[in-house]
This record gives sequence, structure tokens and C-alpha cells, in this order.
Amino acid sequence: MSELEWQESWSVGNPVLDDDHKKLLAIIQMISDYRPESADLTQLFAELEDYTKYHFAREEGLMDGADIPDLAAHLKSHRSFEEWLHSVRYAFTVSQESRSLLLDSVDEYLRKWLINHILKTDMDYKGLI
Repeated sequence: MSELEWQESWSVGNPVLDDDHKKLLAIIQMISDYRPESADLTQLFAELEDYTKYHFAREEGLMDGADIPDLAAHLKSHRSFEEWLHSVRYAFTVSQESRSLLLDSVDEYLRKWLINHILKTDMDYKGLI
């Protein structure tokens, strides 16, 4: 797939959260570029899971007390992503065949999720935190 590149239009107006988003983008790009001989996919998913937990906690901490529109839906989207990622990590442990079948759809989902989450959901707090 094509290279994911940070766009300034993706900025949520908070340099710390923008840096987090850039890191998430980099991890997703490593998954997109995955080749069995060059990386451990299990490790990449573990890194993505760890970093999303860290980022979501930071973002939610900053959102706490701010007047964020539809905060409950935002938090629900975080939990939904965590559940999806946990399920995908499990599916990748089942067999090599499952990895091959899932990799393209996982890559597409991650790319769309990141861009849509930043450009839609996260933009709700732009200028508020």
C-alpha cells in the first residue's frame, strides 16, 4: 500500500496529541510494510496495542473536564478499537494462513480508522484541550 504521511490538516491543535498521532501513524505504516523476513508482526501489534492504550489514556485525561461534544461516543470509539485490536491479535496467533488472509483487511482498517478518527472524532476537541 501507499505510504502514510502526516498532513498538517490532521493537526488537532495540541502538539503532544499530534505527536502521538504521528507515532500511531508510524506503527501502522510498519504494519502496512510488513514482510515476514523483516519484522515480527506479533511484536508490531503489541506495540500498537501498548501505544494506543497510552495515547487513549493521555487523550482521555486531557478531555476530562473539557466541554467535549459527544464525549461518550468518543470514549466508546476508543474501547471499540481496543476490542478490535485484541481480536485481531488473537486471530494472528491461530495460524500462518489466518495472517495471510487478514493482513490486507487489517491494513485497510487501520489506515481508515486512523485517518477517520483523527479527522472526525478527534477534531471535536480541537481548540478545547
